[in-house]
Amino acid sequence: MSGDNNDQNQFDLRSFQVLFDRSLDGMLFIEDGKFVKCNLAAAKMLGYDDTAYLLKAHPSKLSPLTQPDGVDSEKKADQLMQIALEKGQHSFEWLHQKVDGKAIWIEVSLTSIATDEHQLIHVTWHNIHAKKEAEAELLNSKTQMEEIIYNFPIAIVRAEIDNASVGYFNQQFHNLFGWRLEEINTMEKWFTKAYPDPNYRNHIITEWGKVIEHTHKLGLVTAPYAVPSNVTCQDGKIKICEVWYHSTAGNVFGIFHDITAQKSAEKKVKARTEELALANAAKDKFFSIIAHDLRGPIGSLSVIFNNMIKKSTDLDENLLEAVRKSTKNTYGLLEDLLTWSQNQKGEITVDPTDLSISRVIDGVFGVLRGSATHKKISLRMLGLENEFVFADFSMITTVARNLINNAIKFTAYGGVIEVSCLDKGHHIQITVTDNGVGISPERLSRLFNLGEKTHSTLGTSSESGTGLGLILSAEFVAKNGGMIGVESELGKGSRFWFTLPKGKEVHDLPAQDEGLLLSQLSKLRVLVAEDNPLHQETTASVLKELGVDFNMVQNGALAVQAAKSDHYDLVLMDIDMPELNGIEATDLLRQSPPRKKQVWILALSSYSKRELEGLAKNTPFEGYINKPLAKIDFLNQLRPLLLPTSK
Repeated sequence: MSGDNNDQNQFDLRSFQVLFDRSLDGMLFIEDGKFVKCNLAAAKMLGYDDTAYLLKAHPSKLSPLTQPDGVDSEKKADQLMQIALEKGQHSFEWLHQKVDGKAIWIEVSLTSIATDEHQLIHVTWHNIHAKKEAEAELLNSKTQMEEIIYNFPIAIVRAEIDNASVGYFNQQFHNLFGWRLEEINTMEKWFTKAYPDPNYRNHIITEWGKVIEHTHKLGLVTAPYAVPSNVTCQDGKIKICEVWYHSTAGNVFGIFHDITAQKSAEKKVKARTEELALANAAKDKFFSIIAHDLRGPIGSLSVIFNNMIKKSTDLDENLLEAVRKSTKNTYGLLEDLLTWSQNQKGEITVDPTDLSISRVIDGVFGVLRGSATHKKISLRMLGLENEFVFADFSMITTVARNLINNAIKFTAYGGVIEVSCLDKGHHIQITVTDNGVGISPERLSRLFNLGEKTHSTLGTSSESGTGLGLILSAEFVAKNGGMIGVESELGKGSRFWFTLPKGKEVHDLPAQDEGLLLSQLSKLRVLVAEDNPLHQETTASVLKELGVDFNMVQNGALAVQAAKSDHYDLVLMDIDMPELNGIEATDLLRQSPPRKKQVWILALSSYSKRELEGLAKNTPFEGYINKPLAKIDFLNQLRPLLLPTSK
């Protein structure tokens, strides 16, 4: 038996030696803290050609001075060997150093072997450097990915399914909703705070349950599942979000895309679309009304003119007066319609300046005084002298003219119309009050509505209208930052008012200069180019009051002819005229002036100064006056021309 045991032992030793020599892993023995035996695989693992350098070496000599945890390699190696001796075995990862100085990660297994004569430690080395590099790369990628997710511009949250907790959310999630993780670290807290309405919360929880159900049915990963959601933020505001849920094993990721601005824009677009639809419907109705109002008088004129052709007899006075009124009303309607059309297309721009209310109303009174005098109506201004607004002169003149003209229409013979002002803080309220026929409540509610037939009541002298002037007035007041309104009672009269931003004081021409200026003005010969009878009348009235010698022509071609054939010092040039417009006529006069001394040309127009500058970029005017001509505007424009040295 003894021989058999020896043979078995010899066989075991030879087998172990073969395993020791041929193993791809490093095998070593340690005694008294030093390597006493090692295979070639261990030596080659560290880049050595043979085992000589490893023998009699302490493990720390084959390592960097310290391990990655900062502990001294020699001290730590002794501790780990002691653990193996005490417990019988021990495994760990160790950073070794190759012959070329490069570090290499090795998985080390220590096994204590005790004999009668020796206390050995058997060592196995397994090269895990590639694995550690892959782990480091994976960790780095994970870190980078976490950083990307944290700073991603879309809100992301991770919920853990098993314990129904909120494990993580990124910075954008916090920026969007304002919650801190400790405030919503469970799904119950999140649902309660983000969806405070119980009914809506139950709806969201139901959708959440579908996500969990999909996860269990489909396995580890589900396709993204979209849920629209109105999320309540920490500050109580509501964010409309499109939420995409994506689940993996044990986790659900929620991606919250804020579409609040988009939904708000969609809501505005929808509201605007509905407004435009209503506006278009109102315009369609409005145009049918305008067509009716034009068809009537034009048809009547056609009948009258046909009769005139057929009969050579003179028309009686009543018929001539009817023709005069009809053509005047039709012309006024067409003029208002053109102005309204330009405003709708954005062709009329607002050019606000500081204006004297009394100056505006005084100019309008000058235009309408004839109509008022015909009905023996008294026109009064109350408390306007020191009131100023910041508004577009042309637009506000149109508003005042429409309101005062309406008051004249609906005020009986011998009535009174008053224009007054009231300081409203940042605004001035201008009120036109009459003691006329008044307006019924039913018509009052539709007065400023486009497309409503509001002119069924004739004026006190059977004057008619379309209501377009009031619609235009409302639009012009709104463009200048004000409001318009009316109060009326049948049989007692009406009170139309509108507000405008308060302006700065505007100084009139200095008194000491006015006498000299009027003296110089009386020496001038003035040519007026104007095709509109109404503006011819108002311009002539101002020039006569100032004692100016003037002549009037009806178009641009006649203006050029008159200026070249006679000696004029000044031309007041309208812009929109037949034959030649004011710009074309001015260009011809500039190209071939009537005499050596060039004539002064002032633009007298309904266009704003900014609009005229756009139309007449290359046409120089000495000045610009807005219609209707007002005395103070005329004098202020002439002052630098006639008194160039005055200050």
